[in-house]
Amino acid sequence: MSYPPYSATGSFNYVLNHPNYADHYATPGIPWVTSSVLLADGVISHLFPFITNNFILTNTSVSGSGDIRSGWSASGVTGSNYFTLAPQQSIQLDVRCQELFLSGTTGLNYELIASLSSAKIRNRGTFPFTGYPWV
Repeated sequence: MSYPPYSATGSFNYVLNHPNYADHYATPGIPWVTSSVLLADGVISHLFPFITNNFILTNTSVSGSGDIRSGWSASGVTGSNYFTLAPQQSIQLDVRCQELFLSGTTGLNYELIASLSSAKIRNRGTFPFTGYPWV
């Protein structure tokens, strides 16, 4: 019996670990958690080891201390493509992403809890016109 040769797109006997493979998202996620402080007026990047199923971001700072900007690229959170979390506010997003960017004033506290799929990030890079990370 002969088997077809392995190719970049897989074969009849092997399924590649592709980000669009539905089984990656049908099973419970791998937990990923951080609780941190924005130490400088700039952008912080959280690069996940696998593609997310969903995440919860919470601004745990005291009331009146400032908003946290979050988005999909560094240019987005410093520009106009971001969402804002006021102190003590939380958001849960069911999105697939490989990286999350945060920005705000120094001393803001936050928690980030992600449910990771088993899909590996195959390609690292950005679209040249937006800075958006692709998988």
